[in-house]
Amino acid sequence: MKDYEYTPGDLVTFDYIQVESIETAKLKDLGVVMGIDNGRYVGAVYKIYWFKTMKTSLSLACHLKLVYTMENK
Repeated sequence: MKDYEYTPGDLVTFDYIQVESIETAKLKDLGVVMGIDNGRYVGAVYKIYWFKTMKTSLSLACHLKLVYTMENK
């Protein structure tokens, strides 16, 4: 099984330059990973629900930043 950078339920922020074609995500908007699509050419594509805009978009891992990390004790 392939390891993905993010898993459904992860909280992420949109951490990339804002461009006109990306209307549903603003810089530093907080979102939750809803699903993963194994992209054919560019790797995994993540379906993200954005809280501020209340919309869903598809994003590459390079456009996202994990909000938190969990450590095993």
